[in-house]
Amino acid sequence: FYSDWTYPMSKIQNYLKVQFPDFEAEWSRKIKPILDVMGNVQARYNYQHLLTPGQKSTLAILLDELVMELNSHGDELEGDFEFEWAKQSAISMQLAENYYRNYENMLLTDAGTGIISKYSGLDGREIAMANTMMWRLNLNHGEKDEATRAVNGKKKKMVVINHVIHTKTATQYQGKIWGHFVPMGQLMKQMLTYHDQSSERNAMFNIGMLYGSGTFWNKWQKPQERFIDTSPLTPNDNDGLENVMKQISKESNMPNFFLHWEMAPKEAWVYLNE
Repeated sequence: FYSDWTYPMSKIQNYLKVQFPDFEAEWSRKIKPILDVMGNVQARYNYQHLLTPGQKSTLAILLDELVMELNSHGDELEGDFEFEWAKQSAISMQLAENYYRNYENMLLTDAGTGIISKYSGLDGREIAMANTMMWRLNLNHGEKDEATRAVNGKKKKMVVINHVIHTKTATQYQGKIWGHFVPMGQLMKQMLTYHDQSSERNAMFNIGMLYGSGTFWNKWQKPQERFIDTSPLTPNDNDGLENVMKQISKESNMPNFFLHWEMAPKEAWVYLNE
């Protein structure tokens, strides 16, 4: 992700110029040669093939310094939306660099055998997705009072639509591409259970999503039994979603439920009206 590093980094730098100009001037001077190489089209490829080992190390250090600088102002600016956005954007870029490094490290082979270790997992993107969702759930718009933040935080709910490989809730060897993979769903379940002191069942409800047609891993939880199966639904099945929800209700012993879209915030309506 983040094939374009020019635009997101420029937005962060614009914020720094206003709020922390002295830090921004020196930090931008150091990172400019690296951003020129990363570019705005194929950043991961440029990272892997064009940056020198020294530049890769420098990039990681500079992103660490950026996040540390923003964190140091947390007490004075906590709850300010522009600040929270800039800080999380910086963390997202830090996690993107971690993803690139994670991907590159997975390609390294054991010096003795030439085998890529299956115990390395392509987890960088999973960590980034889980981190971003927890940030959004915990984001408070100017709620300085700790008790108010705690109450409002428990009321927040989130619907996340993602492919089943990301929503699974168990670490598992996923083959040569993914390695020993820790999915976003498992990270989210752990964090939600810890923060809310909820049972695992109440913290998160997962629905495995896949395409309207094609194949998927059935019985994925049990490597010895799992097999490639064909999706039971097709794009021509106009009642597909209804059948899925009925099956979920039946197997989970939950009554039918509805999502009240009319209560969604106004910024969500662009998506909901599509």
